[in-house]
Amino acid sequence: MRRSILGALAALSILLGETAVVRAQAPSVVGLWLDNEGKAAVEISRCDTNMCGKIVWLKDSADPQGKAWMDILNPDESKRKTPICGLPVIGDLKRQAGGEWTEGWIYDPEQGKRFNVELSLKDDKTLNVLGFDKERVKSELLVWTRLADNAPRCK
Repeated sequence: MRRSILGALAALSILLGETAVVRAQAPSVVGLWLDNEGKAAVEISRCDTNMCGKIVWLKDSADPQGKAWMDILNPDESKRKTPICGLPVIGDLKRQAGGEWTEGWIYDPEQGKRFNVELSLKDDKTLNVLGFDKERVKSELLVWTRLADNAPRCK
């Protein structure tokens, strides 16, 4: 009798586990994000154990001469002919216990400068991007909006 009750409980737990219990997945910074000015979309993804991101869409994809934008302000002259579309702009972010991503960098091709960055989700569709200098004297909080995965991409 005891064996049949245990067997019935095991079968019931398997059935319930497959049909009634659904694990909620925590929101993630992984995905496609529209920057605060609506000029670019950045795709954030895992890079080993860290997070990184690259520009995958530009509102204005060509310069006034009709050519693709290049990273002309990069302090490294050898990188000044790198297209902006596809350019890595976020890197080395490490996950913290509270769910934030810190200790990373963000590159602004409009300034040709790299800053420290921290990312945190406000909600599933809103990403807070805090960029700051080494001493945290200057900082700027940007609010990015999640885009659908099928949003347009650079060609």
